Amino acid sequence: MKQLQKFYPHFLAIFGFILISLLYFYPVLQGKKIYQSDIVQYTGMAKEQNDFRAEFDTEPFWTNSAFGGMPTYQLGANYPNDFIGKLDDALRFLPRPADYLFLYFLGLFGLLGLFGLTGLFGLTGLFGFTGFDGLSGLFGLFGFTGLLGFTGLLGLFGFCGLFGLLGFVGFVGGCIVTGKQIGRAHV
Repeated sequence: MKQLQKFYPHFLAIFGFILISLLYFYPVLQGKKIYQSDIVQYTGMAKEQNDFRAEFDTEPFWTNSAFGGMPTYQLGANYPNDFIGKLDDALRFLPRPADYLFLYFLGLFGLLGLFGLTGLFGLTGLFGFTGFDGLSGLFGLFGFTGLLGFTGLLGLFGFCGLFGLLGFVGFVGGCIVTGKQIGRAHV
């Protein structure tokens, strides 16, 4: 029981991060969405790929609707064994963009804990650096959500280190985050 008690502050913090993320982006709970120009352009470029997939029930690997022709792996090709995508979906259980703010909170919470910044100092640094910094708001506004997700996930290595799991678990986490970025062509 004593072992479990040392995790209570962390569980409380994670619950608080969920609550703050949803309150900060409360319009998403009403079904509203942010107009993101990059996402709108992506939707137009991926239309040919999505139409082909729906008509022929197979995955196209080339599209002519983007930049005069390009491979579709950069536009969201579906791969049958994409376990990294399934893991990413599990981590992003909140509506967008609240999920990215939550990942920022979670990742930086672990990273600051690794550096010994806990309590009020840790929370001040956390809220100052994460979603309230302005830059992440601009990234979200224009639709650079892959970059936001990557930045939030990087801090999860700190979360692994906070519980003494930085060795092998940190390595596996690094491989997963790197694989996610390669899959989204954010290398």
